[in-house]
Amino acid sequence: NVNVPVPIEITNPIVFNMMFTVDSLSFEEVEANPSGTATTIETELTKLFEDSSIEATFLNCAVKSFRRALVHSTSVTADCSFQNVSNMEPIKPEEIYDAVREETNN
Repeated sequence: NVNVPVPIEITNPIVFNMMFTVDSLSFEEVEANPSGTATTIETELTKLFEDSSIEATFLNCAVKSFRRALVHSTSVTADCSFQNVSNMEPIKPEEIYDAVREETNN
């Protein structure tokens, strides 16, 4: 007898739009290297979610835009995708917020 695992059906991913401010990043720095800055932020978001309690459902994040915030700050908009797996509870916005809060110490 061979045990064959039951296939897990992954349907359309759930995409959450995230908006946050990076206090130590001036908008001038972003303008000097927007694609490099986006890659760095995407990498940091990936690390954050892969080290969190919701890592099993995390797929990826993509920075969508930057906006000038305070003097030495930049607002970031990113879309983060999570698996919509048939045998798991759907991810909730509160779980994403809690993961970010826990991983960044508020």
